Amino acid sequence: MDYEMYEVVKQYLFEVPGVGPVRAEVVKTLKPEINGPYLWRASHMYDGYAPNHGNSLDTAISELIYYIEHFDVNSAQPYPDF
Repeated sequence: MDYEMYEVVKQYLFEVPGVGPVRAEVVKTLKPEINGPYLWRASHMYDGYAPNHGNSLDTAISELIYYIEHFDVNSAQPYPDF
């Protein structure tokens, strides 16, 4: 049986003016084994930006913080896959 397995490594709650609470998390892909196992995702996404796999936990956290610091309130939509 094929399946995917993830471990939630960190969870965050950001208060974004004009949007309200934005939940986010950094996860590590356990199965299948991949080279860039860390991924962040958020409850709201905006145009032109999507979660990305990274090689380290620090990189994933830095990308998530950058995403929140540059949040585009005008195009933000709830992310259905969160």
